[in-house]
Amino acid sequence: ARLSPAGGLTYTVGVSEYAIGIDLGGTNLRVGAFQPNGAKLERFAAPTNIQAGREAVLDTIVRGVDQVRAAHPGGTLLGIGIGVPGFIHLESGVITKSPNLPGLEHFPMRDELRRRAGCRVVLDTRVDFAQEAELFADDPNLGATTSTRLPALSA
Repeated sequence: ARLSPAGGLTYTVGVSEYAIGIDLGGTNLRVGAFQPNGAKLERFAAPTNIQAGREAVLDTIVRGVDQVRAAHPGGTLLGIGIGVPGFIHLESGVITKSPNLPGLEHFPMRDELRRRAGCRVVLDTRVDFAQEAELFADDPNLGATTSTRLPALSA
């Protein structure tokens, strides 16, 4: 057990496989580690600070990924899912239009994050990821029985 930033205790017990989910918004960035059943393991949050430029945003994302990975050194990272506001080209992993993230438009976000993190990355819109998260919240057994993105990261 260890003290969490919020002042409570955080327990990590028998974590073997997990995935990282990233919510990249124009104002805030949130990174979380989750087990395939949807259980939250770790969390990181920071301002997006898009005004500082693309490299600063990417550095903050990688810092968050590294922090949640470091909390589970014996675990197996299945991959990263990143949800962004706006329009993306799924095949190329490029954000094509995002009023909230203008410095990231026409940038190969998926491939750059894959290069920096060294694992599989899935890029999608926040709307699509949010819909799947709502399904998780409504049925805690969904992670083990359907083709949601979290288990799909290991495919």
